[in-house]
Amino acid sequence: AVLVFLSGILPSSASAQGLRSLSFSADNDGFVFWTPTRKRTDWYYTHGMRVEVTGNWALPGAGLLGLDDPKVCAPGPGPEPCILSRITFGQAIYTPKMLFSDAPPMEDRPYVGWLSVEATTALASQDGTSSLGVQLGVTGGPSLAAPLHRWFHTTLGKHEPMGWEHQIPFEVAVAFTYETRRIVSILPDSWPGSLQLEPQGSVSLGTLRTGAMAGISIRAGWNAPPSIDWWGARPGKAYLLLALGSEGEVVLRDLFLDGSTWGESVHADLEPLIGRITGRMQAGFGRFGLEFSATRSSIQFRGQDGKHTVGTVRAIIRP
Repeated sequence: AVLVFLSGILPSSASAQGLRSLSFSADNDGFVFWTPTRKRTDWYYTHGMRVEVTGNWALPGAGLLGLDDPKVCAPGPGPEPCILSRITFGQAIYTPKMLFSDAPPMEDRPYVGWLSVEATTALASQDGTSSLGVQLGVTGGPSLAAPLHRWFHTTLGKHEPMGWEHQIPFEVAVAFTYETRRIVSILPDSWPGSLQLEPQGSVSLGTLRTGAMAGISIRAGWNAPPSIDWWGARPGKAYLLLALGSEGEVVLRDLFLDGSTWGESVHADLEPLIGRITGRMQAGFGRFGLEFSATRSSIQFRGQDGKHTVGTVRAIIRP
């Protein structure tokens, strides 16, 4: 399905030369390895998967980022700003703490399945990126979250979750996002090592999510280019990237907590102010990279049983 979709929307230049990276990632609260197994949570944001395709393409809307004549990027960072784009396919599973009750969740997060595609185009330079993105997806049965979640539990020998009949029903949802990231280098660019500050901010609007976020990260690297998520690694060289960041978000609308936009459904009372801390390590050699990160979030809804931590494992291939 991914290949068919890409063949229909990407420009003819989407050859191996235009493709910058292909990545596969999985989020799970079971990836919080430093917590004893018996103490790991298996609820709230319980699992997510993403496939990301990044390339030297200009998707519709690139002109809104400030270039009169948007030019796609060359293989490596250049002196002039240029356009990169990304297509992301994802699935996410959210559950209440009471997984094994067939009663509707009360004062708890609803069951939610989410299946989506997201298109993002970015104006990238060595000093940072500005991007526009649109995410479109579905909740309910078509998200395939319920059978996947049950299959996970059955395969791992766990009790089968019982409340998926109360999930947020089928709905098509959308969110438009503008994000900006700046890169402030502390060490000279001529050094193989780097130390950078990365302030960032974003605004989202839509039935999926409406809110605004601001944060800052500190990044230390060896042979790591600016904005490694967009530029990728230097060819033929080993690299290492370490990052620690924090962010705060004001949330006015969250489909996964507020429930159905157009009808009645189970819902929770969201907290409008959310904080997150993320630690990240990525290492690789040239075409291949492997990343692990962990994000700890503050209370997101009234009645939540403590803060929540999710780990992410990501593999990157650069043709």
